[in-house]
Amino acid sequence: MTRPHPRRWPLAPLCLALLAGPALAEPAAAAPSAPPPAARVPPDTRAPGPQQPGLPALLGRVLARDPQVLAQQALLTAAEARVDQTRSRRWPTLGLAAVRGGSDEVELTRPVDRSTRRTEASLRWNLYNGNADQVELAALQLEARAAALDLQRAREEVAQRLAEAALDLARLEGLIVASARRLQAVEALAQQARRQTELGRASEADGQQAEASLTDARIAHEAVQAERAAARLRLTTLAGEPLQAGVDYSPQHWLSAAPAPAGAGSPPPEADAPTEAERPHAGLQALSLRAEAARARVRSRASLAAPRLDLDVTRRLSTHTDPTPSSEVQSSWQLALRWEMPLGGESLARQDETRARADAAQAELDRQTLAWRAELRALGPSLRHGELMLGLLTGQIERQARLVQAGELQFEAGRRGLQQLLQLRDSHHATEIRWADQWQKLQAARLKRLGLTGGWLPAVGLGSARPDEDGEPPTPAAP
Repeated sequence: MTRPHPRRWPLAPLCLALLAGPALAEPAAAAPSAPPPAARVPPDTRAPGPQQPGLPALLGRVLARDPQVLAQQALLTAAEARVDQTRSRRWPTLGLAAVRGGSDEVELTRPVDRSTRRTEASLRWNLYNGNADQVELAALQLEARAAALDLQRAREEVAQRLAEAALDLARLEGLIVASARRLQAVEALAQQARRQTELGRASEADGQQAEASLTDARIAHEAVQAERAAARLRLTTLAGEPLQAGVDYSPQHWLSAAPAPAGAGSPPPEADAPTEAERPHAGLQALSLRAEAARARVRSRASLAAPRLDLDVTRRLSTHTDPTPSSEVQSSWQLALRWEMPLGGESLARQDETRARADAAQAELDRQTLAWRAELRALGPSLRHGELMLGLLTGQIERQARLVQAGELQFEAGRRGLQQLLQLRDSHHATEIRWADQWQKLQAARLKRLGLTGGWLPAVGLGSARPDEDGEPPTPAAP
């Protein structure tokens, strides 16, 4: 009769623990009462950066061709073109005209059939229009900066979506190892139960119980394999290229290396509020700039009544008139001051519309800022609970592994039944599944926090899409 190796089961959580890497080392700092065994988690000395193969290199290639990023890049180009168009209004307009015509005239009581061919150049320059162009230019420059932040946010969303898919694949890669190990152990136990049944040392019911447990282990293993294949296919589809064999795409190293949330380690509830150093993500900064642009377009009533000053200069380049008139204009200039006021109240209604749009933009910014602060604040307890649970589950896996080893020895000695041993193994595997699920939740919470503060791309060494023109983007005030 073959006896299981006495040191096989203490290594049960090893492969799943290696999946977490540094994620298991952090609960020791966050929850000293339940630290994970440091001996099971080798230190990760890799330096994150785009030069390292894996997720950062994949993200760099995906961001260069993703449709969402390309669409925002085109919108940024369009916004910059609008700025150039408005800025060009500060300059005069040069015109050339060629005229050919005829007229029937009466000159000194005589009818004259006169034909004219001439060419002339003109220069028109708006010198003053109530600062309308300056106001519009300032608003469009703010909107262009907002478009640049929208591009950055698009890059962040694409990278976060890819990292979430990689996290799910990493969880299933760890589970497939644990499931295969469980299937191998149950197969050995079923074979052992069959031999004991043949020798009359075990009942027929024990043999059937072992076969039922083996079938359950096979079904569970096939289910995990199917989920892993689906997760790998999803990541491949999002990446737009096949995944390289033997390359680790898990983002856990960069998530674990990111700065820990402020106040980790059971702080009071008010410590979960965002700190001054936590800036909102680029999308919220873009909303702030657009609200500022909407406010910039609100003009005073005095500016609506301001006159318009235009300069027109015309010079005739060539002329041929037959018959020749007694006098002919060769050049002229005109400085016109115009004041127009729609009597139907169009100017006042346009001002009301602009002010209402500014109020709506500010209200939307306040709404998004409130949701961002609430979401970011709620992550603090989730992160601390996840770290604590991960440490507790790690210790539980170790204890259950020792119980399974002891149960095997008692089963060999006839002091423990087959059903009890199977229950021990099922409980051990269920805890491994809970550990993997908790690991994914913790890493997803870290990824979400980096997404809310715009720190995910810098964490993997890819930086932001484009720096803001004025350096520091605005931080929305608390509503």
